[in-house]
Parts: sequence; structure tokens; C-alpha cells
Amino acid sequence: MSLGYSNLEPTYITLVLVDRSTCIPLGILTDFHVMIGTSMISTDFVVLSYEKEPKDPLILGGLFLHTVGAIIDVRKGRIGLNVDDLTM
Repeated sequence: MSLGYSNLEPTYITLVLVDRSTCIPLGILTDFHVMIGTSMISTDFVVLSYEKEPKDPLILGGLFLHTVGAIIDVRKGRIGLNVDDLTM
């Protein structure tokens, strides 16, 4: 795997993407720590395999967006993250 993480947990989910294509994940990277501002957030990532770099390489799940207090402005193409009273 190009990210260097080999401790993926197996998963039996199939993702249906917005273009109606399906994708079977390589696995789930659990309890991965992400630094947002000065806060460390523990989250899980579903890891997908791509032949080439996608335009939008991250798909953020609802639980993560809720945890970081995300505010999404579709018109401006922005996602604001609110962690420890900081807005990013």
C-alpha cells in the first residue's frame, strides 16, 4: 500500500459512489489520529484503491463531520471545522 499502513482491518462493505459506481475497500484503518489545529482527533478511515489520483481524495463520513463540528458551504466549496473553539 502506498501510504505505508499495513494494519488494515478487513471489511465486508461495498460503497456506492455518487456516480453510481461501486467500490470495495481495501480495509479500515482504525483509531488513526488526525491533527486539526492544536487538537488530536481519533477517527477511522475506509481505505480505497485507485488506479490514479482522484480529484477529491477524501470522502468524509457523517460521524467525523459531526465530531469536528463541520460547517459545509457548498456554494463556496468550503468545509469549516470547529475543534476546541477554533474555526478552521
